[in-house]
Amino acid sequence: MTEKIKKINGITIAVILLAVGVLMVLFSGKKDGSTEPVEKYVFDESAYEEQLEKRLKDIVENIDGVGNVSVMITLEGSAVYTYATDTAYDTHADGDSKTQSNVVLSVKGSNNKEAVISGYKLPSVKGAAVVCSRALSPSLEMKVVGIVSSALGIPTNRIFVTN
Repeated sequence: MTEKIKKINGITIAVILLAVGVLMVLFSGKKDGSTEPVEKYVFDESAYEEQLEKRLKDIVENIDGVGNVSVMITLEGSAVYTYATDTAYDTHADGDSKTQSNVVLSVKGSNNKEAVISGYKLPSVKGAAVVCSRALSPSLEMKVVGIVSSALGIPTNRIFVTN
């Protein structure tokens, strides 16, 4: 009888251990909840240019007498990223001080480290060309130049308007 009890206990323990192992496999996985690949933010200059051109076109076309409009914008440079840094200051008793800055890294997985982006500066607009389908009077051309200058934050000498 004791042998049967030992066999039953051994089988029960094996079944329990198997069930615990299956549960551990089912509930193990990524603890950060990221089962999808991490998307990196990459600045798309052409998409930014197109967006600016579309918005500017929509604004200029709303001016009475301008007609249909085509717009081209040129950018200067590209986006500039700033990275988060961890700065440590060490001041000695003799008055010497030492500063050490390190870029903050985000660890994703065992071998994947990325610098943490704290901000970015968009590229500046270098110039704009506006082509209107109707002939413009000098006062209407001044309106178009003024709107483009205000909207893009560039001086009027970097804007060319024609029909």
